[in-house]
Amino acid sequence: MTLPTAPAHSAPAALHSRSFTTSDGVRLRYLEGGVEGGRGPLLLFATGWLLPAEIWRPQLDHFARTHRVVALDPRSQGGSEVSLSANDTATRARDLHELLGALGAEHVVAVGWSLGVLELLTVAQVYGEGRLAALVLVDNSVGEQPPPEPTGFLGRYQADRRAGIEEMVRECFRLRSDPALERELVEQALRTPMAVSLDMLRRFPPRDYWRDALYGFRKPVLYAVTPLFRGQAEAVKARRPEAWIEVFEHAGHALFADEPERFNALLERFIRTAVRTSPAGSAAGSAAHRGAVRP
Repeated sequence: MTLPTAPAHSAPAALHSRSFTTSDGVRLRYLEGGVEGGRGPLLLFATGWLLPAEIWRPQLDHFARTHRVVALDPRSQGGSEVSLSANDTATRARDLHELLGALGAEHVVAVGWSLGVLELLTVAQVYGEGRLAALVLVDNSVGEQPPPEPTGFLGRYQADRRAGIEEMVRECFRLRSDPALERELVEQALRTPMAVSLDMLRRFPPRDYWRDALYGFRKPVLYAVTPLFRGQAEAVKARRPEAWIEVFEHAGHALFADEPERFNALLERFIRTAVRTSPAGSAAGSAAHRGAVRP
């Protein structure tokens, strides 16, 4: 599968495709690699709607040199089994929780993008922060103000599924041009049946559920966004000054794959400075970074 790779100066990591079975009997595939018992926490990557775990390849390659890294194909996506029911966020959050249990992970920096943001906030809200050392939330609403404006995307997607997915993938990349990669991501997304894909976007709780989950999480938080969520990032910073906030002005929705070196450097600093120095159960974060909302 020709998906994003690490920058040229970094050799691709040896990743292993593994699987586990959830409590409701769905086989889920995940990628695992890196340093067992490395110098830092395990890094868990949760992908977005319809796209495979391999989209995190620039991060997996980079951080596998120093950490144990894991990226999950959520149920009904990528190489995981299609579940014809129970594709809601609460169930997908339970899958992440069960994966951490299967891995025996106790000190985890969980990185979620797009729909993965909501899944990780649900993990924290429902299962507590015991296994989590920090949350990294990438380019989705966290229930703060202002809410995102409607785009009409779902209507376009339902009218012409392929065209809708092609539009979604284009929006992931604004700085990179890789037609082969984009075609591969479109084909991967099309593997999920239409009815199942829509099921993933139903039964959301009220917006303040995500906000309460975020502010109830007492450990370090990094919120990295495109300008669409700048207002929410500023609201988070005002209410929680120790949070790390980063706005990627020019990147597409998959900002970690569109600007991988910048994102990797940011995540590396966050782990080194906020996570490793923050006392267990504290939201203290880095005093040196405190108050630094980036433009």
